[in-house]
Order: sequence, then C-alpha cells, then structure tokens
Amino acid sequence: MISKIMKNLKLEYFETFILVSNKKGILEAAKELNLAQSTVSMRIAALEEAYGVKAFKRTQKGVELTEGGKIILETAKSLLDIYNDSLQKVNRMHDDQLQELHIGAPVVPGLYILPNYLEKYRDNASVKKIELKIEEMKSLIEKLKKDEYDIICLTKAKLNNDFIKQKCKKMVIGQDELVLAVPSDHELSDRSRVSLEDIRHYPFLSPQPYSELYMDVGRFLERGGYDYSDFNVVAHLDWPGTILTAIENGLGIGIICSLPVEKAMREGRKIKLLKISGVGDTTRKFYAVCNRGLCKRSPILKDFWDFLRSKPNT
Repeated sequence: MISKIMKNLKLEYFETFILVSNKKGILEAAKELNLAQSTVSMRIAALEEAYGVKAFKRTQKGVELTEGGKIILETAKSLLDIYNDSLQKVNRMHDDQLQELHIGAPVVPGLYILPNYLEKYRDNASVKKIELKIEEMKSLIEKLKKDEYDIICLTKAKLNNDFIKQKCKKMVIGQDELVLAVPSDHELSDRSRVSLEDIRHYPFLSPQPYSELYMDVGRFLERGGYDYSDFNVVAHLDWPGTILTAIENGLGIGIICSLPVEKAMREGRKIKLLKISGVGDTTRKFYAVCNRGLCKRSPILKDFWDFLRSKPNT
C-alpha cells in the first residue's frame, strides 16, 4: 500500500536528490536548477519524510549521503532510468504512428478506387503501414472526428455535414455510375441500353435493405417514377460482389455500381453491363476527406494528400 506521503512525491524530487548528491551541496544544486535554496531543501525534506531516514549529513566539504541516503539515490537513479526508457519507447511509437495511414471507405471506393492509389503510393513513399477498412459511410465521419481515420471516402450527399464543411478539406478521387448487370446469355444482353420499364418484370436482385447501395438504387428508381415494389425482387444481397456472382449464375439481374461490373468483365466473367435510360445522370463521385488540422500535424498524411491531388482519378 502506497502511503499518502509517497503519493505526493514527484519525479523532479528524485532528480533534485541526485543533483544534490553529485554537487555535494544544496546551494550548488539550487544554482544549477535555477531554484531557490528553500525549494531544493523542501524536496529533500519530502523524500526524507517519505522514507523515514536522514538522507544527508553535513561535512566540511558540504553534504554526504547517509546509508539511507545511498538507498534513496539508488532508487532515484532506477526511477529516472525507467522513466527515460519508457519515454523513448513512447516517442518511437509516436514516430512510427506518424508513418502510418489509416483510411476508412465504403465498399466501392474501398475495393475499386483506393487500392490503385495505395499501390502506386507505396512504391514511392516511406510509409510503414497503410490500413484500409471497409465500412458504412454513416460511421466514417464520427471516426474522422476522433482521429481514428486520417482520411475517409464519401459521396457528395454525405459532404453536407457541419464538421466536414468547417474542419475538413476534400477532393474527387474517382467516380462510378449505376448500371444494369445481366448474365452474358440473358435475352437483354445484346442491347446497350434499357429503360426501367424494360426490366421490372425480370427476376431482380436487390441490395440489402437500408444499406447505402440500397438507398442509392432506391433514389435512382424514384427518379424514373418507380420504387422497389414495382420490381420482381427475388433476393436481397449484401455486397456488390455477391450480387454479381448471383447474376453470373443466372439468379436474376440487378442495378449495381459500374466499377465492380467493369472489373468482372475485364476478368472474363459472364456478365454484361447495360446503361439505363430515362433517369438522368447516374454518375456518383467519390471524395477523399481529411481533417485540415490533422493534415498540418501529420507529415505522412500531407504527403499522401498531395499525392492524391497530383494523380486525379488514377
């Protein structure tokens, strides 16, 4: 059990104790520390009270340690060594963290846009660690506020937030559009464009209800004068990749982001992309967003931000 007296001791008392021992005098230590002699005496007295011993005895040359004082000196040196060692470790950890990037993004930019930037950036930077996490946009802004992420990725609709408008900077890093994906042997596959009326009676694969893709497709349908109830929904699936696999296997057709469809087609998968007419512009832009203050404090974040700015829509 630590006594109340011991709890009141400060590390600087032990530093003072070591200096008095080395200088063999309280006055000399006070001059070195630029403190009043009474302050140094008070610190020594506090240590003596805590340990219950007299730490110094007076001699013709100044002061010398007593046997009890020698034990306090040994303890003081050990404490300072432990503190300095731990401080160095914390500083090294902080330096390492300054060479790390933590990025949060929703599925489409996280899987189909940011990896292209990150691959090129790692080739030219001394960054020690890049962590990219995929999650819903609704939680990304709160985590950016708490500095849990250095950069997040949002759509334009999410930029109308007080924190984003007042504290952050942003730039476009990519875009996609909502398109219709069908199996390559589907009866619509020989067409380049379709209307919502053309497709609403086919088995339809919907994104998982209340996911961001579900909400985006819902708004898209509303622009054409429809909603999900007007379509022959046969399944709700949670990821664009899951929807594409179901489409490829002939379970239905689906409105989905263009980037994963284009990637699947480049890989030779049996999927066809069709544009949708009569709903206006279906393009969605994705923005990188970072806290201005953090960007000023973090050299690696500033470097990555400048890299993004120099390579638009990689």
